Amino acid sequence: MKYTGIKISSWQLMKAGDIVTGYHKGYWKVEGIERRIFEECDLFYHNNGSLVRNPSYKGKSIGDDYDPIVYYKQVADARGNQKNGKRTYECCFSYCKPAKEYILDQIKLLEETKRKLEAFLGTL
Repeated sequence: MKYTGIKISSWQLMKAGDIVTGYHKGYWKVEGIERRIFEECDLFYHNNGSLVRNPSYKGKSIGDDYDPIVYYKQVADARGNQKNGKRTYECCFSYCKPAKEYILDQIKLLEETKRKLEAFLGTL
C-alpha cells in the first residue's frame, strides 16, 4: 500500500507520545510538534534584484499554515528491534504516518511473500 500522507487539516490529530514512521528509517515516538506559517521569505525570492513570487506556493498567503515540524526519538529500528533513542530528530509532518497502520500493512505483505516463496519452493 502506498501512503500519500495526511492532509494538513488532520495534523492536529497527531500528538506527543504517538508512535509513527517518518523521514528516517524505523519507528519513532513523537516528542513535539511545531506549527509553521508562511512568511514573506517562503513565498517570494529575489531574482536579479526583483522580488518574484515562488510558483510552488501558488494560492498561499503570509500567515497561512503549512506542514508543521515533528520532533521524535527512535523507539524501534525498521526490523522492530526496540531502541532507546537519545537523540531527537525532526522531519516535516508530511512524512509521518501512524506506525500501527503501517506495521499491519507490512505484516500482510510479509505473509503474502511467505506464501509465494513456499509455493515457489514446492516447485524446486
